Amino acid sequence: MIEEEVQVTQVTSDGRVWVQAQGKHACMSCQARQACGQSLLAESFLGKFFQRHPSLQVACPFPVQLGDTLLVGIPEHTLVWGAVRLYLLPLLALILVGAWAEQVVAWPQAAVAGAALAAMALTFVGVHYYERQYAPSKYLQVLKKSSSLCEAVHTHPLSIKS
Repeated sequence: MIEEEVQVTQVTSDGRVWVQAQGKHACMSCQARQACGQSLLAESFLGKFFQRHPSLQVACPFPVQLGDTLLVGIPEHTLVWGAVRLYLLPLLALILVGAWAEQVVAWPQAAVAGAALAAMALTFVGVHYYERQYAPSKYLQVLKKSSSLCEAVHTHPLSIKS
């Protein structure tokens, strides 16, 4: 389970809450950030312009208030299947439609390339539509309130067996 701390930004009457992730920047703890192009881009105007923290709606099994910090999680297999949908399906559409247009229909090369790119673009649009409609509420799970998170982590010390 991939876990992240989020803050409650809105609470609805039917028990659903809107949450937003806290912005964490990996470059702040990196030793090579002074000589790194990624750090320079992240600290520039463009990095601040493209950095977004979208709000997501989740079902919360316990009562929360505005400003509470929650721990949410996404199962690893969900991330893997999301990557398959986002990367593999458009690539398969590109290859299969291109092969079909060249071998079966015998179109000229420009038409084959156009059809393959159109199929890939349509697959991207379909994946985007599917993810917008069905994914966020289904995959994200509220695990617990984060105020007791530190206590839960530190109550079980590591035991070393010899």
